[in-house]
Amino acid sequence: VITPRDRVMSVYFYDIETGFETWINRGVHYPVASIVKIPYCVYIYEKLTSGEISPDLVLTYEKRHYFHGTGLIVKGSFGDQYTVLQLLKLAITESDNVAYEMLKDLSTWEEFTDYCIENGYTHETDTRAKYQKICLESAGASGRMLARFLRSDSPFVEPFKYDLTHTKNRMITSTYTVYRKYGWTKFAFHDVAYIDAPHPYVLVVLTNIEGEERVDYVLYNEVSMLVEEFSQARG
Repeated sequence: VITPRDRVMSVYFYDIETGFETWINRGVHYPVASIVKIPYCVYIYEKLTSGEISPDLVLTYEKRHYFHGTGLIVKGSFGDQYTVLQLLKLAITESDNVAYEMLKDLSTWEEFTDYCIENGYTHETDTRAKYQKICLESAGASGRMLARFLRSDSPFVEPFKYDLTHTKNRMITSTYTVYRKYGWTKFAFHDVAYIDAPHPYVLVVLTNIEGEERVDYVLYNEVSMLVEEFSQARG
């Protein structure tokens, strides 16, 4: 499916129930794009769950938070205020870059880096503060973090699930419910998902696709359906 299209694509599959995992084209590093928001949002949601941070804590949009690209906050004014829960929603549903920058005030980057490494991040370039890359192993770890949290008893699971099912640019598809977050920038069109199938699984697809043509989504759909068939047949 992938090779005839002359695309670079890496695929990770993880079976939630058995722990079975497999890779296609591992070892390639891509620009991280917005899939970095997955582990960071999970990280903050865990802090909300433990009570370390209040979901109603108010943060103020300052000039230092400005970041071009996607989002709604950048269209507002410095001094606008948002709760942590509102920022988490915007970071997922709108892929809001400023929301992500504001949420980063809640922790040091070093603490977040340690969290990622503890949860399976494998390369230094995947956790550096600037010009991050992402490899399949680390992106797969993000998918497992997402699945673990969504299967927990945290009171924040349901609002997080809602946001993950109301994102744009839906690349990974399934006949079952898909909880997902995409990343899109130059030479990067990625998607990370937890699929709530009878035999649930994590699917990560990283690509160098520009994501501007319908055929790019068709490729994602074909890969998604092949993985779903493989996953459910294993059950």
